[in-house]
Amino acid sequence: MPEAYRKTLVRQISQHAHSEYVGMLPEGNWISRAPTLQRKAILLAKVQDEAGHALYLYSAVETLGVTRDQVYADLLSGKAKYSSIFNYPTLTWADIGAIGWLVDGSAIVNQIPICRCSYGPYARAMVRICKEESFHQRQGFDIMLALCKGTPMQKRMAQDALNRWWWPSIAMHGPADEQSVNSAQSMAWKMVWEDHFYPEVVDPDSGAVLPDGQEGELVFTSLTKEAFPVIRYRTRDLTRLLPPTSRAFRRMGKIVGRSDDMLIIRGVNLFPTQIEELVLQHGKLSPLYQLVVTREGYLDQVEVRVELQPASAAMTVAEVADVSDWLQRRIKTMVGISTRVNVLPPDAIERTQTGKSRRVIDQRPEA
Repeated sequence: MPEAYRKTLVRQISQHAHSEYVGMLPEGNWISRAPTLQRKAILLAKVQDEAGHALYLYSAVETLGVTRDQVYADLLSGKAKYSSIFNYPTLTWADIGAIGWLVDGSAIVNQIPICRCSYGPYARAMVRICKEESFHQRQGFDIMLALCKGTPMQKRMAQDALNRWWWPSIAMHGPADEQSVNSAQSMAWKMVWEDHFYPEVVDPDSGAVLPDGQEGELVFTSLTKEAFPVIRYRTRDLTRLLPPTSRAFRRMGKIVGRSDDMLIIRGVNLFPTQIEELVLQHGKLSPLYQLVVTREGYLDQVEVRVELQPASAAMTVAEVADVSDWLQRRIKTMVGISTRVNVLPPDAIERTQTGKSRRVIDQRPEA
């Protein structure tokens, strides 16, 4: 195992273990103050679960050659981190419900992928942890539901807890990948979990399977999915398969493009034909259009350039603005992305020698 990969696993797993331990504190504060004996027993079991989760994870760290004493020392010295959401105070009993419903629910979303795409001992621990966290989430929801059926004061208490915890439960996922100092290296490893997925790279035109190292279209077949199996799913992503390094599984190379014309804009899949369909719905616009994709900061931006029909060339500035607003709203409604629409005079978009326009101009910098 490469040393950089081992250190990354130690950092990630120990941080998770510390978060489980520290996560006992805000809830343990309410064991003696829970409103009923049943609630006390449930909360006590949950806090014990969190301690058990930490022990699972510390055991996983030890398989990487780090002693538990060293892991504890790193936490106490401040070298190791934990999830800061557990620094927030639990002011009322409703906070316990909000933590179970929102925080544990958010953790499940974050942790489910680890069960099948991480270091073996970590993944096996996460299978047990996620099953137990699902109980915690339901218990939190049950607390919130009971309060929402209660007195006006209890309802206000529940709403106050939700108002304070909804944002921290989202922020606990951390910064965007572009703002993280560790994501680039983690993404660079790109190992395929071949116990669960069989990858292939094929020629985009003929469909012939290509040897490892040769660039082509990535195809996946699921090996363990039961409810919704995937058989030779063509992703349309262009990449190559590389030999293993830190594990026995092959790695996926950098995605260098697409075999179709799909664009990914702020997480939304956009096909140029979707824009074309909307442009054709307006009688004053010609069928020609152009998409200019840029990046401002960390966000992709799309400018949609369209032309007026020759018969509509005499439209006023206000009428052109109305056409622009109409198309902008239609794209937002039908496609789901915000765009800038630029309505140009007839024949303003540059044509090729065959009289067609270049549909997409992607000016985003290469990653």
